[in-house]
Amino acid sequence: ASPIAPPEAKCSYLGSAWNSIKGEEKEAAINLGYDKCSWENPPLRNSIEEYPWWNITNEEKDDADILGCDEVSWDSQIHHYSSFYWEDLINAGVKSCATKLGYDIQSWDLQLNPPSSAFTLFDDLSNNEKEGAICMGYSEFTWDFYQWGGVAYTFTWQDLKDDGLQDCAEDLGYTQNSWDTGIGLPASYAQLFNELDSDEKKGAICLGYSESTWDGEYPFACVFD
Repeated sequence: ASPIAPPEAKCSYLGSAWNSIKGEEKEAAINLGYDKCSWENPPLRNSIEEYPWWNITNEEKDDADILGCDEVSWDSQIHHYSSFYWEDLINAGVKSCATKLGYDIQSWDLQLNPPSSAFTLFDDLSNNEKEGAICMGYSEFTWDFYQWGGVAYTFTWQDLKDDGLQDCAEDLGYTQNSWDTGIGLPASYAQLFNELDSDEKKGAICLGYSESTWDGEYPFACVFD
């Protein structure tokens, strides 16, 4: 079946600058748990996005509606079908999106032998896999962040240099070898935020972390704010 959530199906306010949202739309966004950081950095968002449309309250649906979201756009662009079972994907008409990414019922429901796409950056996906990712509501940026847990950590050392972030990683004690290979990781890797020294904290913040995101309270950082 053709997917019912094409790439253009999205909440109409998604992508708007936080300061451009006024009145009841701003109130609705706040009611849903958004702030400037989570609104303008799609991979962070907030905990409500862990829930599919059927699991949010009527009041939350009303707020989502004010922001231009409906069931299709919420489950695709916001939730990315992440809590759906294979049967749910079939019922939603998006199983073909998952199969393009190489999933079957076992790898999706049981997370057994996930396809290579699950460990591949968007730019390295095949055209078919990219279609599947977009169909599931991802952009290149959000795919890389959700799949890898942090934008900066999808970069090579050369990428960091190209984007002016090498000094941030060095503040955390990384070298090219430890960053690119994961061998000889610095002490900061295993420390809580309040255990970092001032340079390490500066490096963590530079790479998009807050205290809570560094310590793992939330899965994603507010990046490049």
